[in-house]
Order: sequence, then structure tokens, then C-alpha cells
Amino acid sequence: MPPLIDRSSEEPSPPPSTKGLIPIPHLPSMSLKDRDDYYHTAFHHDIPIEKFAVPAACALYPEYAEEICSAYMEYTTFIFKVWINYDAGASKFFTDNRFQDCGELRLTHQARIHLKRIGADTVLYGTGGVRFDIGTAFRPLAQVTIELRPSKLDVGPAIDTFVADVSGRRHPGLINYLHTICEVIKDDDITDGKDGLVLADIDRLALRFLRMPDEYEERRWGERWYDGIFFGTYEDW
Repeated sequence: MPPLIDRSSEEPSPPPSTKGLIPIPHLPSMSLKDRDDYYHTAFHHDIPIEKFAVPAACALYPEYAEEICSAYMEYTTFIFKVWINYDAGASKFFTDNRFQDCGELRLTHQARIHLKRIGADTVLYGTGGVRFDIGTAFRPLAQVTIELRPSKLDVGPAIDTFVADVSGRRHPGLINYLHTICEVIKDDDITDGKDGLVLADIDRLALRFLRMPDEYEERRWGERWYDGIFFGTYEDW
């Protein structure tokens, strides 16, 4: 992958990803294995996408910048926040006027500008994991992690998905729905033939977490779901 662009002298940016972890060693005197061990220790963390920053080691050792950036993308799990149309209090999905704020990455305009300026909108995510923090404006509900790994078949990367309930109370309808979405994601070409996900792909994945009525629900409720009717699993009815 091409090195990310360090524009720290041009604009304020989040702290380097290695800050507060371990000192940056003298990379030229290290073997490839030792450097990789250092990268794993320095970068194997979960980082909100807003905190994406060019690793500080790139400025010290520009001749290793491509290797450093590749390791950064390989070992770091990047976190993306998404609101979903689920009312935790009622344990139901909804489609009222709150719906318009759901199914998209909760990224400010300034954060997107920052990511674009350093080239983070076109690098390939997924090897280290992409984690969606699913919730509402009031509380976290679940985490969905997508990991990409090389496939033996020439059909793009293989996809692993993991779902965790972090709500503090049981929401089986929500968790079952997220598992269903993950199964669909694993069967689709979410990378469009690439080895990873660019930011635009992740934007499209966020939209998949919206819960829309299926054919059975539309036949049962007609257009009334537009009026904000709650709907859940068939068992809820």
C-alpha cells in the first residue's frame, strides 16, 4: 500500500498511534521479524476512526514508511459508530422520524476532511478488523466486527464476522437480526474485488444495519410502518 501522507505540519491531527505505548526502537538495526513484533505490539489496538493518524515512526524512518503503514493497517482494528433504528426501551425496531439519523457513519465533516487529507479514505481496511459500534444517540447496543483474510480462491478476501451484545440487557431480536445481516455480508462481494474496504465501502455497510420491513411485514402492515409503527420479530406479534 502507498504510505499515508503526514500533514501534521499543515493541520492539527490526532496523536500518533504509538504515543503512550512503547518507545520507537531503532528500526534499521532490527531484523524483519523483530520489526514485525514491534509493529504488532504498537498497533494491535482498537482505535476510533476519528483518531486515525500517520504512525510517528514514519517521520523518524521514512525509508520504512510503507512497511510501517502496512503494519498499522494490518494490526489495528478501526471503530466506526453507527446508529440503528432500534428502541432499546421498547425492544423494537422503529421507522418514525428518528429513522433519518440511522444507518450512516457518525463522522463529522471535519473528521472526513482529516481522513481524506492524509489518504485514509482510500487505504484498504479490514485485515486488522473493522468494528461497527451499533447503538443509538443514548446508548451502545452491540458491536459487529468484520475481519478480512486472504482467500485461497481468486474471489476476493474471505470474511469473518463477530457480533457482541454490549447493551447490559438482553435484546435477542436485535442480536439475531445482526447475525442475519452478517451472514448476508459474508456471502456478498463487499470489497468490490479489492483486497480490503475503502471508506466508501464502509459507508455502504453502515446502511445495511437499518432494519426495513420484509415482504411479510409489508403485506401485514401495508404503508402504516411509515407512520412510525414498531416492528420486531414475528414472535413479538
